[in-house]
Amino acid sequence: MGISFPLVRDLLEQAQRGHPSLNLHLMVTDEPTTDDEIVATGCGTAGTVHGFKGRWGLDESIDAAKLWLPQLIQGQRMILEQIRNFVDPHDVCPILPFPARSPRLADELIAFYAQEFENLWQVDARTIVYATENNPLDLYRTILRIDDARKRVFAETGGSLIVLSPIGSKVLAVGALMTAIERDFPVVYVESIEYTVNFEMIEQNRHKGGEIVHVWLHGEAYGKPSGNESASS
Repeated sequence: MGISFPLVRDLLEQAQRGHPSLNLHLMVTDEPTTDDEIVATGCGTAGTVHGFKGRWGLDESIDAAKLWLPQLIQGQRMILEQIRNFVDPHDVCPILPFPARSPRLADELIAFYAQEFENLWQVDARTIVYATENNPLDLYRTILRIDDARKRVFAETGGSLIVLSPIGSKVLAVGALMTAIERDFPVVYVESIEYTVNFEMIEQNRHKGGEIVHVWLHGEAYGKPSGNESASS
């Protein structure tokens, strides 16, 4: 995230400034069985991703109602707690993958983070965000709707500030990335310093493969017609 997010934003801004006809595509491999066997170890300090500070720390956001949207993944309780302490949100709306490759994945995550849901985050069942695991546009549209609704509600009381932490599925992280760029949301994470990989399980699951998820970020889908084509049409 610390590399891919700034890189995508820089390329998109360059295309928007001087290359209106340039096509910019973002593709990731959706292979959850492999991702599950790669566990990151954080550096222990939470912070904003470079280029994704948004309105974080500005005077205009001091009184804003902070909503933290963490994307949940197994085994990252410590990292999520470090991020929560850094953000210090007023409300938490966890993002769960559903529908997902495993029909019970969302339930398993709720069970794993039961203590956080009930005691630390005080999550209401009605505030959980469900997003299709292999469709970044589903989460993208959902976060935009949440932001639009909160802007109206908190317009007279200091405004709203949404903070994203897409530390789970790479595909859902793309949806969060798109909203962060469009609405200038801060993205908070803990930088990874090493990874523990279960190569044996990865080799066993290699036959399952994965899918390429593609998002068209910028450009003309079919190009602009030439003068002759316009006249003949």
